[in-house]
Parts: sequence; structure tokens; C-alpha cells
Amino acid sequence: MTVKADEKKRVVIPSAKPGDVFNVELSGGKILLTKLVPSESKLVRARRVKGIVMGSEDVEINSKEIVDAIRADREAR
Repeated sequence: MTVKADEKKRVVIPSAKPGDVFNVELSGGKILLTKLVPSESKLVRARRVKGIVMGSEDVEINSKEIVDAIRADREAR
């Protein structure tokens, strides 16, 4: 497949969909695009009950787990 960059340095990838994210690797004269697939994460609503953080299914979650999950999510982006 051959594609051409426009005046704004954009390249259209026919199989790409809006919002797709790619990792770009430059090696010599080659450019390698690797599509990144988001990991599936379970969204849990949390609330504080008598000083304890509880998940949506009444599962106790400690503050360290919350902080670790937020850091992992930020590092994955």
C-alpha cells in the first residue's frame, strides 16, 4: 500500500478509524506504526461509608489500591 502525506504532514491510513491511536517508531529510513489497543478496565463507582471506601458491589477498596489503579491508568496512556 502506498500513501502520500499532505501539506500538513498528514497521512491517511485506509483501515484506521477515527480515534485510533498508534505508536510511532523511527528506524533509519523506516517508519513503523503499531496500533495500540486499549486495555479493558472495569469501572467501579466508589463511595465512602463510615470512613471506608466501598465499591459499587459493596467490595471494600483501600486508598492504596485506588492510588495504584490511577497511577497504572496514567502510565498506560
